[in-house]
Amino acid sequence: MEVAALILLLIGGVVIPFLGWLVGVVLLWSSKVWSTRDKLLGTLIVAGGLATAGFFLLTAGLSTQICHGEGDLATGVSHEVCTGGPSTVEQILQIALLAFLVLGPIATAIYLGRRLSAARG
Repeated sequence: MEVAALILLLIGGVVIPFLGWLVGVVLLWSSKVWSTRDKLLGTLIVAGGLATAGFFLLTAGLSTQICHGEGDLATGVSHEVCTGGPSTVEQILQIALLAFLVLGPIATAIYLGRRLSAARG
């Protein structure tokens, strides 16, 4: 049951959107192996597991960016000019958030797996 909880917390939301992760949470809270602190970490560190990162990836790139070519007829030099889209700061924040959304569930699963291993051993 505990191994299934770990798997579903991590990728359950990818396999069966939201429901798979929710089953993992129910299994986590049904187990007597983990403490309440462990269960809270497993539930609250990136709810939805890796599915949340996937959803973020799908929606983060939806900002509107318009590009058009500009050129100087006299010199024949042309270049593309783009306006709109996220700023550099927004792009950095998106990358940091994505890193947390991916690494958070993985780190939590590793932590819970070690606690499980210690409890069994």
